[in-house]
Amino acid sequence: MTQKINHSIYQLIVSVLFSVLLVIPFIFSFFQTENNPSSKNENREKAPFPVFDWKHLDRFPQQFNDFYDDHFSLRPAGIKFYNQFNYFFLKQSPDASKGILGKDNWMFQGKDLDHYRGLVRLTAEQQTKLKNELQQRANFLHERNCKFLLVIIPTKKEIYTEFVPPEFFKYSEFNATDQIIQLAKEVNYLDVIDLKPLLIKSKSIYPEVYHRYDHHWNDYGAYVAYDTIISYIQQQTKTTKKHLINEFTEEIKESNDGSVAKMLGVDDKVSFYRYYLTPKFKLKTTLLGEKYKCPERFPYPWAWERRYQNEDQSLPKLFMVNDSFGEYMYPNLAEHFSNSLFLFDNWEYNLHSQKVIEEQPDFFVISAYESFIPNILENLQREENNVNVSNH
Repeated sequence: MTQKINHSIYQLIVSVLFSVLLVIPFIFSFFQTENNPSSKNENREKAPFPVFDWKHLDRFPQQFNDFYDDHFSLRPAGIKFYNQFNYFFLKQSPDASKGILGKDNWMFQGKDLDHYRGLVRLTAEQQTKLKNELQQRANFLHERNCKFLLVIIPTKKEIYTEFVPPEFFKYSEFNATDQIIQLAKEVNYLDVIDLKPLLIKSKSIYPEVYHRYDHHWNDYGAYVAYDTIISYIQQQTKTTKKHLINEFTEEIKESNDGSVAKMLGVDDKVSFYRYYLTPKFKLKTTLLGEKYKCPERFPYPWAWERRYQNEDQSLPKLFMVNDSFGEYMYPNLAEHFSNSLFLFDNWEYNLHSQKVIEEQPDFFVISAYESFIPNILENLQREENNVNVSNH
């Protein structure tokens, strides 16, 4: 009799504990005020509570499951534990599609692995379309006495191949970027700068040219790009003398703000040294306010536009379309132009024909991360690329 009572009490305790475990997450979620810390890594909104609809009952279970998964308050802790267990104990990436762990504590972006490995190629049709688009833009700019320059920024994996894990070997040394370089060189009135060989060479000159835990280049890598672009400009027209590397002061600061580390969810546990270059000279430019409205489709409106005006208004004008890599070059490039307009245009690399007519630049530069250049093909029909706009 006593054993039966004890067994019943045991069953009751287990049932109560199980029920409490189910309810606790919802209680925590109700009082929780902070955002889900995993959202910065997943880059999406939480699933809302589903609307119960008798006509679509088949959808409700999955929708409720998605809602429960996202609002389960222990989920962020579980994700963080999973990420850090993989990183620190298994010494592997928790998600190779977001980032991979290389040798000597280097991290690499995962989403462009197929591009790096030579598995991504442009079809013959895509090559023709891209070449025709570049030629139309080149003709449009040439008619307005504007030089057209395409600057190709390599992925970190292309520069630090020796630190990429051997399982991510290249199937071919020839990839979509090589196709783009080949076809771009056949476009009239277009000049191309491939920064890959220059950055590889610079590895033996500077401590690092890309951040260890971030997919971007650092100030040294950006300086190589700046030096190369201004050397090209000086061959085309008269401008101010470019600044040498000894005209900058090097600063080294410890940081855990690495894009790949964030994507892998370990940024709060790791740190690396960032190299900063601060000019010793006085800047001759003034940062102006924004002139053009940011498209709603761009998720970072604060980074959309930068405009600079130089004290020396006799210098040529620059219009550069770029991505986040270009931001590292803004102040230094602007020193060599009377007026500079930089647009971070949602990785679309549009022509912005109407803006070209308004700004009347002497140089139009597209500075593009190599694996994103094919994005041009996805935006051919945008108004920004209409070469038949009127001059008014």
